[in-house]
Amino acid sequence: LHGPLNTTALHNAITTTIQRHETLRTTLHQHHQTIHSDAEFALSHIDLTDEPEQDRRLSDLLNQQAELPFDLAEGPLFRALLVRLGDDHHALIVSMHHAISDGWSLDILLREISTHYLGTTAALPPLQIGYADFAAWQRDRFADGSLDPQIAYWTTQLAGAVPLELPTDFPRPPRQTFNGAACPVRIGADLAGRVEDIARAEGVTVFMVLLAAYQVLLARMSGQDDIAVGSPVTGRQHPDVANLIGFFVNTLVLRTDLSGDPTFAELLHRVRRTCLAGYAHQDAPFEKVVEQLQPDRDLSRSPLFQAMLVHQDNPLGTLDIDGVVSSPLWPDQRTSQFDLTLRLEPTADGLGGELVHNTDLFTADTAQRFADRFRTLLSALTSAPDQRIHDVPVMPSGEVELLSDLTPGKQTQVSSRLLHEWFEEQADRTPDAIAVRAADGELTYRELDQRANQLAHHLHTGPEDLVGICLPRTLDLITALLAVLKTGAAYVPIDPAYPKDRITYILNDANANTLVTNDDHDGPWRTVRIDEASATATRLTTTAISNNLAYVIYTSGSTGLPKGVMIEHRHTAAMITWATTTFTKAQLTNVLASTSVCFDLSVYEIFAPLAIGGSITLTENNALDLIVTDPGDITLINTVPSVAQELLTSEALPRTAATINLAGEALSPALVRALYDQPHIKAVNNLYGPSEDTTYSTHALTTSTDQRTPIGKPLHNTQAYVLDDNLHPVPVGSIGELYLGGASITRGYHQRPALTAERYLPDPHRPGQRLYRTGDVVRWRSDGQLDYFGRTDHQIKHHGHRIEPAEIETTLQEHPAVTDAAIALKNDILVAYVVAPDVDEDPAPLQSHLRTTLPTHMVPTVWVFLDALPLTPNRKIDRKALPEPTAAPTQYEEPRTDAERLIAGVWQEVLEKDEIGIRDNFFTLGGHSLLATRITNKLQTHLNATIPLHLLFQHPTIAELAEALPDLGHGTTQAATIPRLRRSLRAKERT
Repeated sequence: LHGPLNTTALHNAITTTIQRHETLRTTLHQHHQTIHSDAEFALSHIDLTDEPEQDRRLSDLLNQQAELPFDLAEGPLFRALLVRLGDDHHALIVSMHHAISDGWSLDILLREISTHYLGTTAALPPLQIGYADFAAWQRDRFADGSLDPQIAYWTTQLAGAVPLELPTDFPRPPRQTFNGAACPVRIGADLAGRVEDIARAEGVTVFMVLLAAYQVLLARMSGQDDIAVGSPVTGRQHPDVANLIGFFVNTLVLRTDLSGDPTFAELLHRVRRTCLAGYAHQDAPFEKVVEQLQPDRDLSRSPLFQAMLVHQDNPLGTLDIDGVVSSPLWPDQRTSQFDLTLRLEPTADGLGGELVHNTDLFTADTAQRFADRFRTLLSALTSAPDQRIHDVPVMPSGEVELLSDLTPGKQTQVSSRLLHEWFEEQADRTPDAIAVRAADGELTYRELDQRANQLAHHLHTGPEDLVGICLPRTLDLITALLAVLKTGAAYVPIDPAYPKDRITYILNDANANTLVTNDDHDGPWRTVRIDEASATATRLTTTAISNNLAYVIYTSGSTGLPKGVMIEHRHTAAMITWATTTFTKAQLTNVLASTSVCFDLSVYEIFAPLAIGGSITLTENNALDLIVTDPGDITLINTVPSVAQELLTSEALPRTAATINLAGEALSPALVRALYDQPHIKAVNNLYGPSEDTTYSTHALTTSTDQRTPIGKPLHNTQAYVLDDNLHPVPVGSIGELYLGGASITRGYHQRPALTAERYLPDPHRPGQRLYRTGDVVRWRSDGQLDYFGRTDHQIKHHGHRIEPAEIETTLQEHPAVTDAAIALKNDILVAYVVAPDVDEDPAPLQSHLRTTLPTHMVPTVWVFLDALPLTPNRKIDRKALPEPTAAPTQYEEPRTDAERLIAGVWQEVLEKDEIGIRDNFFTLGGHSLLATRITNKLQTHLNATIPLHLLFQHPTIAELAEALPDLGHGTTQAATIPRLRRSLRAKERT
């Protein structure tokens, strides 16, 4: 307030206003309110005239008054503080509890204080009713059913509304928080004028234009097309309440369907219909609508909507006192009722306001980007209202430039070597260095090279031939991989544990002309055994070139059959070039090769060390072998996060392993912190990539302080694009689908041209090149790294395996008893939901059916039988509505034999349960594959017997497992392989 102020007149004006409005004299109690007839009011005073930091002190006072709590029962619920800042310079700080006021009330308060100050009280119209009268009238409307049609409208309009899933900078807290801040939003006069012009042209209001643009922004950032935004209305339709101070405001949830990629003009008409219908039903209180709808309560967010738009048609009034110039002051925005609230009002030069954001979800930089995008989007939409909303640019020019810098990884020279030539050159440099260790011994580079040459001479294969390799994890496996490559052919890895039908299918689909194996697999291919190798150890001269195939890996397919991904030598060269320049020779000195060769992580852990002079230690099964074996001086472990967690729990991480590479599953910050807590671990790398981009596409060196673990930046010579459904780049921080390009993009799917064309698309930025559509949902972070959010389809990542539920579902539906089936991952357990009326809820025949075709990791461990699968309105499986599996009640049966008692004791220890009956199912008790590994390891230790992991999956009760185990009492099946591995490694240590 600048000008001569009569403080006595101000005090009297405020007092008179309090007497006029009963809400300012009200106190609130649990079940009633008290209106005091003569409330005392004292205008508090503070003098800051001589304060050297006057602005800061005034700001502090403003914030303190805003945060000072009210005593609802004792009152007052209205406060005023006059701050003297100098001669003829004051600040009036007014605070009212939200239960007795709203934004309109503040305007009434300032207008009436001005009127009483000037002595023109007679100009004020008399108040016909008080707030208590309004409250009683509203209760009567509920009682007589007057508002029932309005509430019914909202329950229909908002049924099935989904939460707004904006990507956040921080994990959403389990309970909603209200910490907030604001960033400014400025819309210049030219743009504000265009908003008014399009509103007139389309027959809508300025608010509707702003709402439509805001919903487009939220849709573009979230990837959703069903957008609900809250917006306040005054709630003062009745003329008797127009001049009352009180809380009348109501919130309308304006839900708009943005599907079909409409033009902005078309969207405006959708928004107009939504708004007009909402206004016609605005008397239904928001709280009653929520109460009637009873949406699934998510304590982490507000119900029904998470973003609000507030448009003040007219700027807030101020004190209008002769000789005094007033301007508003506001406290700092420190709270946020919703995820985002956009506030706008007319200003002298257009529109101005702020974007309030929850600071537990978004950083200030992210909020400012949102505000900048809104302005950019509003400008583009109003300039071209006939343009499709997903074709309209949303990013300011500076952000477009930032994205262009983030997309490509570092460009480097890629080696022209074939995959096996990396090894051969190293063998020439260090022939006597150890190349590979396994349970059956170890080989130097020279020995491995010679053995591979001998087998290569016997294969009689060449470029573009596909050679199946179906061998256990011994030295022979590495020999065979190199031998096939040396002939110029490509290897097709097959796990000997696969069902025979799956092995046969892969070999037939690959048109394999040769199979290297120790088993009998009859077919139209030539079978070669390792011991049939030629005596000639000289290297072959291959005619293969970098564009020829190096290997074909079969992954789960959505059609019900696995599909082969074709990887050429030039693709592997890009990956190995990156690996050998990113990881030091010290890190690759002794790499644990624990991944199945049917899984593309194996390409890195086998060939990267052999390209740089390191060695690999081959486990017999997987990294969990470390729990019961001594691996020697391992320097790097390459595995999936769930296995790393189990190694931590079992205290089985080698103390020499300073580098941990994790891939294949989402990596939690908690696991990263736990790994860094191990004093010997210096680097935890998070790696991401599909087989279609040759193992790895992005890489992040994690830190123990990461709140969300990124998947990192693109590798050298890799391009990463984050695109929306219309293939437009999405802004930093917004989610989209990841498309990959660059030197590692593979040839495609073997004998699947249609699927190849669907997933491998022309790169619009690089003529003649292709992009791979990953189906993974990601977002760019401002630091240039990518965050991973899941899949666009129903594909499952389970303990490192990429599983297409459709493959399991299709196989299940081939069983004559099954009429329908769905597969889901629940609590890290693969669950089958089956409609099969004739199997008497016994999964055994269905499990047997799956095991004839699918690998063990694709056989569900928990089965739920339903009368029908839940369906969406368009008759698709409603996967979100699939029930949580629950353990069927079983009558406790105590163990009867020594074997059952031993197994029960191990289960109780691992599952941390006091009593387990012999008919209880391991998986419905909370078991999963990692706990199953721990159980089999403990049983092996107790029994000195080799117990395959799949035995527990096939026999998940104590009674069944005891029957299926070998002769436990006599220990006839000795675990000979573990001591052999230990002897091999210890022999090395003595030399």
